[in-house]
Amino acid sequence: MVKNLFKDREIEISIKPIQDDTQYLFNSPANKKHLLEAIKEIKKNKNLIRLTANEFEELSEKLVSK
Repeated sequence: MVKNLFKDREIEISIKPIQDDTQYLFNSPANKKHLLEAIKEIKKNKNLIRLTANEFEELSEKLVSK
């Protein structure tokens, strides 16, 4: 399929492992600490912002238009 897609052009195919996003974010000790604290807050149901679908849509539009 790849040959058909590129016909007579020369291509290079590279394969590499995908880094786990969580592992990447935990590479920084400060970032890891912040994320783990945020997870604790979520589990305690603290400091959460609750939005309806419409509120989320409105907020998203405001943030994108800035």
